[in-house]
Amino acid sequence: MMERCATHHGNVIKKYCADHDVVCCETCNVVRHRSCPHVDKLRHVGKGIKTSVEYKTSKESLDEIISRMKQEKDVRSKNLTSIHQQKEKLMKDVDKFQDEVIDRIKDLAKTSKQQIRSKHEEYKKAIETDEAALGNCYIVSYQNIGKLSAYNDSRVTRVCAYSKAGILLRTFDRDDNDKQILCSLRKIALSAMKELIFLTDKVNGLIVLNKEGKKMWNFNDPELKEARGICVLPGDLVFVSGASSNNILQIDNDGKKEGILVGPSKGLNKPLAMAYDEENSRIIVGCGSNEILVYSISRK
Repeated sequence: MMERCATHHGNVIKKYCADHDVVCCETCNVVRHRSCPHVDKLRHVGKGIKTSVEYKTSKESLDEIISRMKQEKDVRSKNLTSIHQQKEKLMKDVDKFQDEVIDRIKDLAKTSKQQIRSKHEEYKKAIETDEAALGNCYIVSYQNIGKLSAYNDSRVTRVCAYSKAGILLRTFDRDDNDKQILCSLRKIALSAMKELIFLTDKVNGLIVLNKEGKKMWNFNDPELKEARGICVLPGDLVFVSGASSNNILQIDNDGKKEGILVGPSKGLNKPLAMAYDEENSRIIVGCGSNEILVYSISRK
């Protein structure tokens, strides 16, 4: 196949100008290389080139370059295979680690749930036992007050808690200093949320014990004469009535007086017992004057 001249289209490349080191057609030779002394035909220039030292050297150099390129290609191919294998191994390691972490989390969650259930049952039983004990404590003490008060105003000086089977669980009568807590018990109220027992005593006013019988605080005030009725509202808002002072006082959680809810001017006469109507937010008071009075309260 003959190569055509790029400048003079259609003309065949036939000559070589050694002065300019270019191949050319007949037109190129006449126009551009007419004065060049070393222009010859290609067939003459190419004779013996394959046996020349330059050809052999160039060929050997090209062969060496091709060989190196193949070696580099093989190295890169091996590297590509190696990094692919490393990637696959790392991916498997990550998946394995992920599975191990998930399994560990599941084990921890299972253990935590078991511990929560166990603690829940433990606390539930303890609360139920205390509720039952406090409930029985209320029933026994209240009934004893009714029975003993019929006999010459006998004084109740202790509170006893019994199980439903009739077994004595606790007796509340003395404080940490071994002093008598009560002089003449009148009423009992309970706070299930804070596990407190509220007692009214004819002499000592309002006394609060925890479920272990430890005295938390004692409220006694000149404005409260002969503490009698007691009422604990949700949120542990406490009202106590004075049978002789003819009033109802409001007490805070620390045993401090917040004020007088109802006084003698409201027609209160010897308030002996109180109950809270949560639905209608009312205090119902039973009086020694054979009257039942109802007072609305506003809770803020």
